[in-house]
Formats: sequence, C-alpha cells, structure tokens
Amino acid sequence: MAGIDDALFSDVVWQQALAKFAAVTRLTVVVYGVDEAVVSGPIHPTPLFALFQKAGYQPRIFAECGRRCLAQALDRPAISLVSSYGLAVVGTSLVLE
Repeated sequence: MAGIDDALFSDVVWQQALAKFAAVTRLTVVVYGVDEAVVSGPIHPTPLFALFQKAGYQPRIFAECGRRCLAQALDRPAISLVSSYGLAVVGTSLVLE
C-alpha cells in the first residue's frame, strides 16, 4: 500500500462521480487516504453525520470501515459493512484500472 499515491484520491479525480453517488444514495461520502486521514469530503453530509461532526464525535465504525476498505487486496468484496448500535457504515475501495 505504500506505493499508492493519495493524489489519485483527490477531489480533482473523483469529485464529480462521488458527488453524483452521494446525491443519488443520499449518503455522506468521505474519502480516506492510505494513512487513514480524510483526503476528500464530507460530500453531501447527512443530518446524522453533521450531528456527529458538530459534536466532535467520530464513531469508531467510520475508522473501522475505512481500515477494512484500505486493507482490501485484489480479491476484495464489492463493499465493506460495519455496524454498531443500530448504525451502519458502508465503504468500498477505489481502484483505477
């Protein structure tokens, strides 16, 4: 994973597609880099996401989902789902082919 360049995950490359996805699914989209830091987003923050953000609360399920997506190899599932206390976070790894 060290060879992956965070520039590939910048707003310039993915912004339009991620904005469309967020609008259609009505989900908040956040892109994490290989160091698990936010690279882009939040795009289309939902009221629940905004509440967490305003309170400075970062549920561990966000970080866990990000770690699972970043750890995925070539034989990876299409999505990663992490749930806790009735909340769920859905993630997928971005791959350029």
